[in-house]
Amino acid sequence: KSTLLNMLLHGRPDPVQQHGPVSERKKLNLPTAAPVSHKPGRTRHLFRFEVGGRLTLVDLPGYGYAVAPRKVKEGWSSLAGDYFTQATQLQRVISLVDAKVGVKESDEQLWEMLQREKRQLMVVLTKVDKVPPEGLNRTMAHVLSLLEQMDAASVWPYVHAVSGLFG
Repeated sequence: KSTLLNMLLHGRPDPVQQHGPVSERKKLNLPTAAPVSHKPGRTRHLFRFEVGGRLTLVDLPGYGYAVAPRKVKEGWSSLAGDYFTQATQLQRVISLVDAKVGVKESDEQLWEMLQREKRQLMVVLTKVDKVPPEGLNRTMAHVLSLLEQMDAASVWPYVHAVSGLFG
């Protein structure tokens, strides 16, 4: 998740810090890159990234299969739930689904909560470079079958498939 976010923000999966003048983000003590780790669960807080003054990307902890105690995961779930129900400027939630793993129960629970809260959902399959085409087709078909059961007004009409390393 953080690799994809860094590709979107910086054009590289794990950006190195730039030397030179201190950016406005650093002066305000805001993150300039999403933390990246080979272990799921590295993001433990809510990180906001401003893009061009008109778009804010928010990186929330991914609790689907993170390596963390159950209590910690419950805290992340609560943090995400509070954000989704209380954020006044929230226009769309992008749910990242690891194409190798597929849709988990936690994904379905998130999607149901977003529908109840009238939040628009966009699903993006990640790590598609690590899945053979037939596996990706099965995962995509499963995602589409789940989304077809939801209120069409709350679902972005396309499911995207990306690789954080190759685009």
